[in-house]
Amino acid sequence: MDAGAAGDANNGWCTIESDPGVFTELCEDLGVKDVQFKELYSLDEETLKLDVGTPLVPPPEGMFYASQVINNACATQAILSVLLNAQGLEIGDVLTNVRDFTAGFDADTRGWAIGNSEEIRKAHNSFRPQASFDVVVSITGSRYIRCHMLFSQEQREEGPKEDAFHFVAYIPFKGGLYELDGLRGGPIFLEATDDLGGTQTGEIRFNLMVVCGDKRNALRKQIDELTKAMGESSDDVVELKAQLENEENTRAKWKTENERRRHDYTPFILTALRLLAEKGQLMEAFKKGKALSERQRANRRQAEKSD
Repeated sequence: MDAGAAGDANNGWCTIESDPGVFTELCEDLGVKDVQFKELYSLDEETLKLDVGTPLVPPPEGMFYASQVINNACATQAILSVLLNAQGLEIGDVLTNVRDFTAGFDADTRGWAIGNSEEIRKAHNSFRPQASFDVVVSITGSRYIRCHMLFSQEQREEGPKEDAFHFVAYIPFKGGLYELDGLRGGPIFLEATDDLGGTQTGEIRFNLMVVCGDKRNALRKQIDELTKAMGESSDDVVELKAQLENEENTRAKWKTENERRRHDYTPFILTALRLLAEKGQLMEAFKKGKALSERQRANRRQAEKSD
């Protein structure tokens, strides 16, 4: 691939939010069946700290590993690292074709294949926030955030550009736990297979997420089995139906949130600011908002000190 094509590929991928609703819909758009993402709260910072080993080049036989060669593609690439190494999962035609087509490729070529997949890029970019114009914010200092999940998210702020997020996949493979980071050159075997991990300096925040089966399908199956055995009025069936309704409500909430992520609120905000200015209330609203922001920031600092 020539430099021009590489540049086009880099510019063609947007950043997306780390959110179970986003990742679940992304997988469904790619044709993956019976899968969802769920936030996990049971692991703490100390549990997640492990010594990182040396990248394995080439990767273990049968493992799908791809280098990250496309900017902003790391969230989707981390998801693919989980899906394409999963056993017994119906991943759909798009991902099946990617896996089969790249079977003999090295890690870099696999990365380019992912970056140049129009189907994957289209699904990824469907979560691009809509904006009438771009605002460039100057950011100083250096702060690193690593959020472990089946992906860990690392935020690096390096100058006047949009925040860059990095995602890393952790997968079980042939009796061991591996870290798949597209920037490391190869998968890393983690000695402690009961933990997820990675070392990191600086400020650390955790956002744990796991990939699991669609809970609605499991609940529907349980409801059908118990209804046949005990009838629809049994307490167990009623409880399972309540759980299913809760899952359906969660999916509806995710759908609404994803629609909001895609909506362009800029015209509304500009109109509101113009109307406030016409009524002579803009500066007053600005001062109130600034004061509220300062109080919230002070409260956060106080809470951090008390911790």
